[in-house]
Amino acid sequence: WPILRKFKRKIDPSRYNGACLLGLNGTVIKSHGGAGIPAFKRAIEEAYLQVQKEVFMRVSDYLTAQLNHDVAE
Repeated sequence: WPILRKFKRKIDPSRYNGACLLGLNGTVIKSHGGAGIPAFKRAIEEAYLQVQKEVFMRVSDYLTAQLNHDVAE
């Protein structure tokens, strides 16, 4: 049972809610439609982390650099 409880905790959607999607002008966090309060809180926390880590700007800068490199060749 301890192994099953540990596994259930690992896949619990309320603990890992909030998929990060990169849009054209920013980051979007997609939450489960039936998410409860703890899951929705987790999605907001994920959005906060994405902003703090500047994920969108880092990816955008990387892609811009790659495109400029490809054009220069």
